[in-house]
Amino acid sequence: EGATLLAAALPACQGLTHLNLRENGIGGEGMTALGPALVASSKLSSLILSANQVGMDGAGAMASVLLQLSSLSQLKLDENAIGPEGAEQLGAALGECSWLRHLDVARNGIGAEGAWMLARSIGSCSALTELSVSYNEL
Repeated sequence: EGATLLAAALPACQGLTHLNLRENGIGGEGMTALGPALVASSKLSSLILSANQVGMDGAGAMASVLLQLSSLSQLKLDENAIGPEGAEQLGAALGECSWLRHLDVARNGIGAEGAWMLARSIGSCSALTELSVSYNEL
């Protein structure tokens, strides 16, 4: 509910460059609601979504945002239970996302399979300087 209300307000914040939504219980449905509003925030460079339990569905929504938000240089998705399926969806977007510099997907249970899906696309992220995949049982 709160994510939907925030999504309605975000398009009015055209100067927004940093958004920290850590530990707000957004979930997959909330992330899906936020997606279009984030894309409309054309100056957004830092997005912190840590510990929101967005899961695989939220990771898919975020992958779509990544493909459309070329101003985004930092994305923190740690502690969101995205699993290997969510890592696969993010990996597919990363292959097209040459602008992202910092990506944090620590503590997501991606395992070896999810790490492989991310690794296949990391080479296309020419701007990537920081990657955190810690605590994922690789």
